Amino acid sequence: MRILVTGATGFIGSAITSHLALIGHNVVGLHSNSDTSSDNQQIAKEIVDVASIESISRFGDEIERCDAIIHCAALLDKELFAAKMLSVNCSGIQNM
Repeated sequence: MRILVTGATGFIGSAITSHLALIGHNVVGLHSNSDTSSDNQQIAKEIVDVASIESISRFGDEIERCDAIIHCAALLDKELFAAKMLSVNCSGIQNM
């Protein structure tokens, strides 16, 4: 299967992407930062803001070709405005 994972460099996302690649899936990872220290070379990763419909639209063809999406992108900072957290945590998946 071709599986897209948002939050691919985060704690949960990186574990999921590594496991999916290990068992033979074709994994595409999206993440919001340039930290690729946990890079698995088998995983194609792109930097994107899942809360931005404009940013996501650049990957429309890529998303269409995926069999599944696992949404792990999230903001957990209590100091952020609730609207920003909602835009990433909930609207991110709607944008896809």
